Amino acid sequence: MKEWKMADTDKFKTNYLLKPDCDNVRKRHRDFWQYQPTDCPLLYIKTKKERALPVLLADQNKSRKELELDLPWHIRHCHSQVTVYDFLFDSMPVSVVMFGRDITNMGVLSGNDFDIHAATEFITFEQNTDFLFAPTPEFNEDHPFVQKVLAIYQGVTKNMGHAACINPPATADAMTTMAMIMGTEKFLRSLSKHPAAVRQKALELNRLFYHFYNYIYAYLLESGYGESASWFPVFVEGKFDSVRSDISVMLSGKMFAELSLPAIADACSYLDDAMFNLDSVELIRFLQPLSEIKKLNGIYWNIEPWLDNVTPYLPVLRQIKEMGFLLAIPCKGVADAKLIINALGKNGLLLEFPVFEEQSQGMAVGEAVAAFAGHCLY
Repeated sequence: MKEWKMADTDKFKTNYLLKPDCDNVRKRHRDFWQYQPTDCPLLYIKTKKERALPVLLADQNKSRKELELDLPWHIRHCHSQVTVYDFLFDSMPVSVVMFGRDITNMGVLSGNDFDIHAATEFITFEQNTDFLFAPTPEFNEDHPFVQKVLAIYQGVTKNMGHAACINPPATADAMTTMAMIMGTEKFLRSLSKHPAAVRQKALELNRLFYHFYNYIYAYLLESGYGESASWFPVFVEGKFDSVRSDISVMLSGKMFAELSLPAIADACSYLDDAMFNLDSVELIRFLQPLSEIKKLNGIYWNIEPWLDNVTPYLPVLRQIKEMGFLLAIPCKGVADAKLIINALGKNGLLLEFPVFEEQSQGMAVGEAVAAFAGHCLY
């Protein structure tokens, strides 16, 4: 059975200014995470503002890598995520303070460096073939990187105020981090040669990153924030992360169960809520073992982004719901939404739509889906 928590409503009361109906939508998200009955799934709908405030420009004399720890760049990036949109229905304004495209923090904390391509933003770590057996450092809040990140969060919160929620840091998972730093071939060979060392390293990397996460989260909570979303279309009161295991697309079922699954379960143990990023059809075969993780609440259906037709996967989506998972699914329009609601019901379901050019388009879609859901019996 999944663990459904009761929210600490006294801790989370901020009315974010870019969401006029924040209290009502907050309650709907709270009910979603407790798997409460509802008249309509959560509808993540946002539209481009007709008139948007200009955002700050980054220093054009700095390289893309230098901008990673540049406060004006982060302020611009956070503004660009929320001030140019209207957040309709159940979408909430969340700014993500993003370092290394949200995949490098674990590697950097463990003492490794990366480069980021100026045009493509493709990230590569400096190869360290000895990484598996190198000592994993303990978290140190006085580390220059940690203090620079904290200063950036302090600057962003001061600039943004309570216009929007500000998300805690995110990262790639431990197994994928090892593959990026060691090199994929070296890492895959280590799975069979040194499985115990891989399992242990994953737990050490999780501990390092989530101590860092908790350090930044404590600052955010003290500053009147404390909700989380990672880069998913969700809104969670408490500590949340988009747990993942991208490298697992290359693993057998046996290797996944013995190596990836313990690392995923361990990551979930640091959090109040967690969703797994199912970002490939190759990961569908791991749903059953994933369902055994009690603190893994849901699945983000991020399959080969925005598939043209969800129909072939309805049996899999039903299985996910039957396993007790919450489910967040991208929809291309009203037809997709109706199909999904008919097949899966309304409870424990979040439907994410593309960004609409005009507010009237987003309102029409949301109203049509809500009206349809209101006539469904389950």
